[in-house]
Parts: sequence; structure tokens; C-alpha cells
Amino acid sequence: MTAVLPDGRATKEENRRERTGLARRRGDGNELAQIDDGPVSDARYLDVVPLPDGGYRIFYEAPLADGSHELRTELVRPQTS
Repeated sequence: MTAVLPDGRATKEENRRERTGLARRRGDGNELAQIDDGPVSDARYLDVVPLPDGGYRIFYEAPLADGSHELRTELVRPQTS
């Protein structure tokens, strides 16, 4: 059995570029709902790792001018009041 799911592309020409949008939990928290239609980044494969100090380490692939991607990471410090 095979399932075909929509992949988020508006057209087949967009196949070369990834689009990352925002979503939030809906209902009982087991489903996600898209917040809006626009992409917020060209990054792909975003992963967020919570850290013991309350911050986060994020990992993602970012596109390069030649069409390839590189792995990037950023540290998100906890907010202080």
C-alpha cells in the first residue's frame, strides 16, 4: 500500500527549494495547524534541542548559492527579565 501526501509545493518548479513555515498545536495537541500560508525560511530539516539552562540548540540545513545545503547550528539563550 502506498500513500501520497501533499508536500507543500505550490508548483513542480518549487521542487528545488524547501519551504519552512510555522505551525501550532490544535485541539488535544496531537495535531498541528499551519499558522499562515507564507514560508518563514528557506531552511529545511529544522530540529530544536532543549538545553538544561532553559535555552535551545537548533540545527538546520541552509541553502547555498550553488543549490547545495550546509548544516548550521545556533544557540538560543534563555530569556532573562
